[in-house]
Amino acid sequence: MMKKKLIGGLIIATMAFSGAGAASAANISSLNRVDLSNMDIETALQLVQSQRSQLLDSQLKNQNLSNKRNEAFDVMTNFLKKMQDSRSSIIGNMR
Repeated sequence: MMKKKLIGGLIIATMAFSGAGAASAANISSLNRVDLSNMDIETALQLVQSQRSQLLDSQLKNQNLSNKRNEAFDVMTNFLKKMQDSRSSIIGNMR
């Protein structure tokens, strides 16, 4: 029984600090609420793997949204620069 609790705690700790990257505190705290003491090792591993998969999916979604926002910002910046260059050119031609 003690071995199960130790392994369960290690699995959660490993999951929280593994390659999940910038996991939000809310996601990690919800993972810590799972009671692994009454589960066999296979069930606990499956539960941890499914939660880790959900966490990684949410992080990828957030990363994709950030990438799209950055891309839209770059497009708008380029547009404003071209518009300013055009205005400068028109004013230069009028002089």
